[in-house]
Amino acid sequence: GEATVIGPAGSMQESCVSLAWSEEASEFLAVWSFNGVHARRIGADGAPRGDVLTFTDPGVWTEQPSVVWSAAARAYFVVFMQTSGALARVALQRLDATGAAMGALRDLTGPIAFAKVTDVAYDAADGAVIATWYQVRDGVRGFAAQRFGADGEARGAAATVFAPHGSYDGYDLAWSPAT
Repeated sequence: GEATVIGPAGSMQESCVSLAWSEEASEFLAVWSFNGVHARRIGADGAPRGDVLTFTDPGVWTEQPSVVWSAAARAYFVVFMQTSGALARVALQRLDATGAAMGALRDLTGPIAFAKVTDVAYDAADGAVIATWYQVRDGVRGFAAQRFGADGEARGAAATVFAPHGSYDGYDLAWSPAT
C-alpha cells in the first residue's frame, strides 16, 4: 500500500521512528521525536489508530527514542535522550498497550554532560528490559546499560558496558536467549 502519515510535521526532528509490536494489542507502537517524544498506535494493516500521544514537555530537545514491548510487563518501555541547556539526561517511560503513560518519567542518568543513542531490548527468559545509552559523565565517555523488571523498577545500578573508540553513532542492542 501507500505510505501513511502517522504524525504532523514538526521542528527539532533529528531521529528515526522506533517501532515495537504488542502481541496483546495486535498492533505496533511508533515512537518518534520532534519537539518532544510522541507515540501513535498502528494497526497490523498499517493504519494509524487513535490520536498522536505526547509524553514529554514540548520545547525540550529529545532524540533517538527506542521502544520495546515487554510481554511480562504488558507494557512498552521507551528510552530516549533529553537536553536542557548545557545538561543532558536519559529517561525511561513505560506505556500501556494503548500508549498511555504508566507512572512518572524515570531519569536514568541524572544531569550529565552529554547523552545520545539510546536502545532497549526485551529479555523474554527473565521478563526484564535492558536499556542502553551513550553518555559523557565527569569527562568519561562510555555506553551504559541497566536492567528493569516488569514493574519498571531498576534491577541493580547502571553499569558502563564499554568505552567507545570513536563515534557514538550507530549501534544496536539485541537480546539473544542462546547467550
